[in-house]
Amino acid sequence: MFRNWWLLALKGVLLLFMGLFVLYNAELTLAAIVFYLGLLALVGGVAEVVLAVVNREQPTWTGFLLEGLLDIAIGVLLLTNPQVIGLIPVLLGLWIAISGAALLLRAFRARKAGESAWGNWLLLSAVLIVLGLWLMYDPVGTLVSVTWLLGAVFLAFGVLVLLIAFRLRGVRKALGELAEEVRGRNE
Repeated sequence: MFRNWWLLALKGVLLLFMGLFVLYNAELTLAAIVFYLGLLALVGGVAEVVLAVVNREQPTWTGFLLEGLLDIAIGVLLLTNPQVIGLIPVLLGLWIAISGAALLLRAFRARKAGESAWGNWLLLSAVLIVLGLWLMYDPVGTLVSVTWLLGAVFLAFGVLVLLIAFRLRGVRKALGELAEEVRGRNE
């Protein structure tokens, strides 16, 4: 690792470039986010529908089914209509809030069935409902925040990786000097 510190430095530089790219190409970044959200929703929705069908005997299976069908619909919408970028915060907020409502239903059914994790479902549903409503309340702020936050994360990560890489280079240099000193004493 010490010998190949420059590979880590290369990663840091790439992260810095990615951060700058995201900050200066917000529209393209949002289009990529829309694609990946669509893919995530579609694949995750199919998985939840399968999970629901396989576990039809469980009292919470309808929550999984409803959430899975909603996820599939959102995924298809995002993948077939990428021009909905401006609606993303509203759609995402709606999706998250409805998913939270489905989890709320699941929490109450789990409590009725005597499952111990019902409180976790309840807490998660409350968080999702509040987050979904917030996203719908300020869609423009959400779009701007997402791109700036993503760019800032890439920049910060790039700086930290570069710092680690140069620290490793310093350790390698110090180890090399120490090895020379030990060899000199043994001769």
